Amino acid sequence: MKPWTGSITNVARKKSSLSMLRKENRQLRSCCKEIKASRSIWKSKYLLLKSSLAVVQNTITNHSEWETCQQSIKRHKYNEQLVSLCVNIYVTGGCGLRGVVNILKYLNVALSWGLEDIPCKSSVENWVIKAGYYIYDKVDTCKYEKGYAVVMDECMVQGQERMLAVLGVPANKQTDYALGLDDVDVLSLRVRPSWDSCSIAKVLEEITQKIGTKPTYIISDGSSNLKSAITQYESFRICDAGHEIARLLEHVYKKEPGFENFMKACVQCKYTEVMKPTCYLNPPKQRAIARFMNLSHTIKWAEKLLKIQHTLPEIERRAFSFIKKHKAIIHELNSAFEMINDILHVLKHQGLSFKTVEKCLQKCQNYIFNAPYLLSKLIVKIKEYLHTENEKLFNKDTVWHTSSDILESMFGMFKNRKASNPLHGVTPFALYLPLLTKTNTGKPGINCNLKEALEGVLISDLKSWNKKYLIENQVVKRCKIFNNKKLI
Repeated sequence: MKPWTGSITNVARKKSSLSMLRKENRQLRSCCKEIKASRSIWKSKYLLLKSSLAVVQNTITNHSEWETCQQSIKRHKYNEQLVSLCVNIYVTGGCGLRGVVNILKYLNVALSWGLEDIPCKSSVENWVIKAGYYIYDKVDTCKYEKGYAVVMDECMVQGQERMLAVLGVPANKQTDYALGLDDVDVLSLRVRPSWDSCSIAKVLEEITQKIGTKPTYIISDGSSNLKSAITQYESFRICDAGHEIARLLEHVYKKEPGFENFMKACVQCKYTEVMKPTCYLNPPKQRAIARFMNLSHTIKWAEKLLKIQHTLPEIERRAFSFIKKHKAIIHELNSAFEMINDILHVLKHQGLSFKTVEKCLQKCQNYIFNAPYLLSKLIVKIKEYLHTENEKLFNKDTVWHTSSDILESMFGMFKNRKASNPLHGVTPFALYLPLLTKTNTGKPGINCNLKEALEGVLISDLKSWNKKYLIENQVVKRCKIFNNKKLI
């Protein structure tokens, strides 16, 4: 019988076919991987091109809006948007005039604005001064119909140049926070070699003509010329709470031997340790004038140093060992400033009223128990001050302002921005101050129509104001003398 071989041949044929199919499957899988990789590459390129196209379209749109949609300003080369951007950067950005120019140059390149010309530093300065003059000249008197108060102070800038600044604020306090920049208006900015009571009273009369009525009350520190001017003007003064309490503190402690020895030790420490490795622990710098206005910083430093002295390295502990000798006066003054800060917080945030005076008197009463002699003497003087101010109020519904801190803040901002050369003194750049009153703390930017401001103010207006209310710049005077060829 012959063996059957059909099934064997069929199996071999199928194995061969299966091997070919496997090989083809491997090739197809390889092709799929290549296609997927290629698809991924093309997808990435598509997304990149799409995003680039969006940037280009957005740049074209922005450039078109920048060039065509913004209104031009009469007699000015640049449009409203660019002027507004420059002024806002300067006032709210905290940079200098040249810093504004550098920021614009960067934004022009980074955002592809396509600006062919960037404003110079002098142009930005002129815009700031013009806008400030416009705000200063166009005070909205409607909010003063129910009465207004005046915050007044004198600031010595350089040599014989003394600037008198007067702010206006609604008489009745309606908020539970301290005065902010957007709560006040600059009513007067004047510079004279000196200010006597007659000249200050004349400024107050001019403000009365400008607003239409006399102020309900005037807030000022205890300067004799300001007090005499207010009396001559036939108005009454509300004492600035911070200055008045600092004056009382000075009256009690200034000539006290323990206090004098402590202050001398602090000054001596600053000089002996200034160039040594221990200088990082030196006491804070004190004011030359009105030292008691920032004395609390020195007392805080001393109080903290007393607490941590046992943890200091040997060199630091030995250098500041003097602090233990003055422990009693430090603790006493620290308690005094705790009480003072509590009282000032109530008066500055809630205003002067029968209710707040009662609160402050109660705080004084809480501190007077177990108080040393000098501290109890200070508390008695503060209570007398509160009773005196309370008698000036009309009725129980009267709530008045009692702090000039906002004016001190504005002076500080002006000093930081003015020319570093002290010979420049007060220039028309002082008109930067009214711009600060239009900064809204709730949102960035200046609340002012800059187009209207720049169109409504001429350079001749600024020159006229400069000639009328400022005195000759000492730098200009110096240049005239040195460049006078007739003297050579």
